[in-house]
Amino acid sequence: MTSQGLIFHIKLLCCLLISCSISMDTFANDKLAITYASFNAADYDNYKSDIETFRSIGFQRISLVPTYYHENIHEIILTATPPAAMIGNCLDYLIANDIDIIYKPHIDPVKYLYTYDVFESDNSSWRVNVPWRGFFDMDPVIAGYYENIVKPVLASLAEIYKKIPNSASTVRIEIGTEMMNSIIRYGDKWIEVVQEARNFIDQQKLGNYITVSHNFSHHIQIEQDYILRLRENEKRWLKDFLQQLDEISVSQYMDLTIFMEPAQSTIYAKAEAVAKAVLHYHKTFREDILKGHLALNNWDTIKLNIGEFGIGVGGLKHPNYWEGSKTVDPVEQEIGILGFLKALDQFSILENEKDLDATIWTVGDKYDIFGLQYQGAKNENAISHITGYLKDEFR
Repeated sequence: MTSQGLIFHIKLLCCLLISCSISMDTFANDKLAITYASFNAADYDNYKSDIETFRSIGFQRISLVPTYYHENIHEIILTATPPAAMIGNCLDYLIANDIDIIYKPHIDPVKYLYTYDVFESDNSSWRVNVPWRGFFDMDPVIAGYYENIVKPVLASLAEIYKKIPNSASTVRIEIGTEMMNSIIRYGDKWIEVVQEARNFIDQQKLGNYITVSHNFSHHIQIEQDYILRLRENEKRWLKDFLQQLDEISVSQYMDLTIFMEPAQSTIYAKAEAVAKAVLHYHKTFREDILKGHLALNNWDTIKLNIGEFGIGVGGLKHPNYWEGSKTVDPVEQEIGILGFLKALDQFSILENEKDLDATIWTVGDKYDIFGLQYQGAKNENAISHITGYLKDEFR
């Protein structure tokens, strides 16, 4: 383990020891998940202590995000991700403890691989400098997305649920997370991936435990970034792809200031405006995108979750901005988190939105509000709002 990894796990252990006096029974709200990501092959080595830290905070739902990398057009780098056996052990521990799971594999640009040096690479393609997975135009069938990323997890889950048939834990598998160009260009191939996953789930009789989903980037809500780029065949593929899913998720990083007014001077007033914005985007995604542009048959009833939410250096206006030396405004971050939780508390007023869940993105020095890896990023006020929400004491 690297020294950085050792420091991380020492901090996690300290957090666990501080929190161990809080009984797990005091937590009641299981709709909010925390992100548990990996960026190298050893990141899940201490999964038990890491998971217990998340549980001590109050989370009963965990978004497991193993990160793969992409360098060439139809190629997924598998060597920098925790091995399938380790991921299986982690899933086993979560399910044995009745923790609900969102399994959301990410494929990241190779430039973010911690061992990658563009100057040492023999690859002169522009692809090695692509900064975001949304640009990837990968064919998932040629790349072996099902065989390498989905099937090993399904196989592990089949064995786990045979061993623990009465577990209350469920798993939502996000297929093709935020792979914007790939979903547009190869939508018919992503349908094949979903069909293969469904066949396995049906054969193993796992339908009571596993649901199949896709997590869109927030760009699906920006017409020029997504919908207006679709040709008719691509629109048909996307519609068919979505109609085969049990659920849909959207990463919510849209402008949260759209209902802000100068008179709103307090944190709580601004948080109410953020909540209104979150509800607005959720509702218009159903009506404008799923119903209007895609004419999805079940546009009004398919379960629609929030796949990610966090406030980076872009603040409330651009919450997805995270790169560079600029620091996060802790007050804006608190307002964003508080408003987001208020929105979750208010979703029941929208028709068909009573059972959604949402994930807080806590990875990286701009989003680590619990200070688990970057102590300087800790936001005590945001933490207090989240723990209150998890205890069903949120107001």
